[in-house]
Amino acid sequence: MSLKHFHLFFIVCSIALMVFLLTWTRAQAAAGQPWPGFAAAAWVGAVASVAYLAWFVRRYQTLR
Repeated sequence: MSLKHFHLFFIVCSIALMVFLLTWTRAQAAAGQPWPGFAAAAWVGAVASVAYLAWFVRRYQTLR
C-alpha cells in the first residue's frame, strides 16, 4: 500500500470515527445525558475531515 493510499484510508477512518462519535452523543442525549461540547467537536471534526478528503482527492492527481 502506497503512502497516498494509506493517507486516503486514514482520512476515511477518521470520518468514520467522527460519525460514530456523533451517533454516540445522540444516543447519550436520548438517554438524558447530553454532551453538547463533545457533539459539537465531533461535528466540526466530521465536516473538516470531509473537506480535507475533498481537497486531498483533488490534489491526489498531481502527487507523484
